[in-house]
Amino acid sequence: KAAEAQGHNAEGENLRAAARKLWTDRTDWPPTTNPSLPAPAPVPTTPSLQPGGVPCQAKNAGKGERAPARCNDMIDAQLKAPSLVVVPAGGGIGVFAMSRYEISVKEFNSYCQQGGGCTASGGDNMPVTNIALDAVNGYLSWLKEKTGQTYRLPNSAEWEYAAQAGEATPSKNVNCKLVVGGNVMKGQGPMSANSGQFNAWGLYNMVGNVQDWVQGGKVRGGAYTDEIEKCSPSLEKDHS
Repeated sequence: KAAEAQGHNAEGENLRAAARKLWTDRTDWPPTTNPSLPAPAPVPTTPSLQPGGVPCQAKNAGKGERAPARCNDMIDAQLKAPSLVVVPAGGGIGVFAMSRYEISVKEFNSYCQQGGGCTASGGDNMPVTNIALDAVNGYLSWLKEKTGQTYRLPNSAEWEYAAQAGEATPSKNVNCKLVVGGNVMKGQGPMSANSGQFNAWGLYNMVGNVQDWVQGGKVRGGAYTDEIEKCSPSLEKDHS
């Protein structure tokens, strides 16, 4: 659910969010001969280091809007890693799990408080923003160390595939700037990470709200500062 970071501009154009959407590889899931119908897979054979999580399973791919299909690893006996949903294979991309929400300030500060040497500001449930890419990668490495699973940023093609979610015309009910009669009706500011619009695969705010880091120094999806006509799964910018 990979994101953005440095160079926050109070006027909005350069707003960046950090670690908005995480990608976790599950190499033990078997390949499928029909990319539109991924074969069910058993519980991953590489368990989390901490017990108590909910394993991600390929049989739940594309069903993330339903509670039973969501999954998560454990950071320790009490602390959950970000909530994940499973995205089905297609377009040359295999089955994978992605964070359901933008990474929140509270989630990121859990890493900071355990030796990350950082601090994220804002309300606990707001998406974390304005942090360096090094800090994003530190957070991902920390998740890997604590859970025993691989967490990383998606590449651009992976992100767009997840954002599109098999929909020919994605919803425009997103947190991007909509001005009517001189009044800003939408895009007045960022919303909490666990609010807003989710797509057909159960991923929230893939478009709008705050931009998403992907590999290669790009950001995807637009932010609340972008005109709503421009906000779409195909929107990509260089990070600045």
